Amino acid sequence: MAFKMKKLNHSPQWYREHCRAEDGGSPGFRAMLKNDMAFIGADNDSSFCYQEKIGPYEEKWNAILKGEVVHERGGRAVRSEVLKNDLMEVIERECVAGFRPSDQFAVDPFKTIDDLMTEAGLDENVMREFLKWRSRRGVVSPKAEVQEDAAKTEAREKLRRVLKGHRFFG
Repeated sequence: MAFKMKKLNHSPQWYREHCRAEDGGSPGFRAMLKNDMAFIGADNDSSFCYQEKIGPYEEKWNAILKGEVVHERGGRAVRSEVLKNDLMEVIERECVAGFRPSDQFAVDPFKTIDDLMTEAGLDENVMREFLKWRSRRGVVSPKAEVQEDAAKTEAREKLRRVLKGHRFFG
């Protein structure tokens, strides 16, 4: 029997970026959002579609970050400091460069490629066919050694320390 880890998966912003349809898209997406809502005590109204469920999740997320009192089931009030650390871990994990594809594609060289595509009036289908044609020709530029900047190296090391100290990954 598989065990469930008691942790948060993603931030509300991540869910907004990855929600592909009203039904949430993939079963994995729906399960993660449902588990995250239960973990922080967000109202999971069954009459809402998955796009609408992100709203209450985000409201509860923001309330916890502000340090407001969180009312748990059973009528006992708990300060959100306990959950705040879990939220900060998710934020830190998602802020590491390269965690989200949208972060990678918003900077060079992808930004320049996007600008050139827009300027030339090329859409994704044309680029896809071009890349297939290019790969069949075997045209590959030699890889240049890339130096990683200090901030990215530090963030990577911080993530390694967090994961090493975690009981599941360590």
